[in-house]
Amino acid sequence: MRITLIQTAGNRRNELIRFISTLHLQLHDASFDIEYIFVDQADNRDLFVDIEKRLHFVYIKTDKCSLSHARNLAIPKITGDIVSFPDDDCWYPKNLLKKVIDVFMDNIYDGVTGVVTNENGIKYNKYPVSSKELSRNNLCGASSICMFLKYDKSLTFDENIGVGSKYGIGSGEESDYLIRYMGKNHKVLFTPLLIVHHPIHALSRTDKYLQKTYLYAIGTGYIAKKNHLNMLYIFSLLFRPSLGILLFLLKADFYMAKRSLSILRGRIKGLATPIIK
Repeated sequence: MRITLIQTAGNRRNELIRFISTLHLQLHDASFDIEYIFVDQADNRDLFVDIEKRLHFVYIKTDKCSLSHARNLAIPKITGDIVSFPDDDCWYPKNLLKKVIDVFMDNIYDGVTGVVTNENGIKYNKYPVSSKELSRNNLCGASSICMFLKYDKSLTFDENIGVGSKYGIGSGEESDYLIRYMGKNHKVLFTPLLIVHHPIHALSRTDKYLQKTYLYAIGTGYIAKKNHLNMLYIFSLLFRPSLGILLFLLKADFYMAKRSLSILRGRIKGLATPIIK
C-alpha cells in the first residue's frame, strides 16, 4: 500500500526541514511505501537530496499561487492508494503513517482523520474523545494535515477557496473537499489515536492573527452555504462566536472578544457571498 503526501511551500525553509526530518521517521516499516509530491513556490529543491533517495519523490516547480491550485497541480501525479495534504509547517510523530495504514487494513472506512496539537500537546480544535464517523454537518475538527483518504481521482480542490484565493475566501478548501468526498458515499472515521503537530497561532494574540481569523471564518461560512449544510449547523456557526463575545467581555478579555467578533463577521460575510461558479 502506498501513501501519497502532497505538500507545497514558499520560503519557510526551517519548518520544511523539520517536516522532512520527521518524514524520515516513517520509513522503517516495509508494510507500506511513501510517495512525496512537492510543489515548490520558492527555491527549496536542495532540501530533498537525502529524503528523495528513500521514497518515491516528485518535484513540481511553479510560480507563487493559491494553496488549492498548488495541490491541484500535484493531484494528476498521484500513484498512491491513500492521499494526504500536509502543510509545510506541520510535523509527524514517529509511527504516524503506520497507524494510518492500520486503520485502512480493517477495510471498513475510506478515510480517517485525527487530532492536531502543538509541541506542548495543546489541541488545535475541539475533538471528540473517542472514535466517531464523520458526517457532512460534523467533520470532527478535520484538518487537511491530519486527513488521510483513499484516492478518488474524480475530486480536485475548489480553487476559489483557500489561502491565496483571489476572492478572499481564506480557508475551507479541505472541508469542502472532504464534504464532497463523503458525498460520493465514502465513509470517513475520526480517531483520537492519530496525532499531527502544528503551531497554534491563536496563542500569539496579534492583530495579524485577528485578520487571519476573519479570512478563515469567511471560508467556514462560504463552505456551509456552498454545500447546503443544515440550518442547525449554520445557527451554531453564528451563535457560538456571538456567545463568545459576551462571555469574553464579562471576563474583560478584550482581545478574545475581538477574536470572536472577527469570527462572527467573517462567517456572516461567507454566508452572504454568492457561490462562485
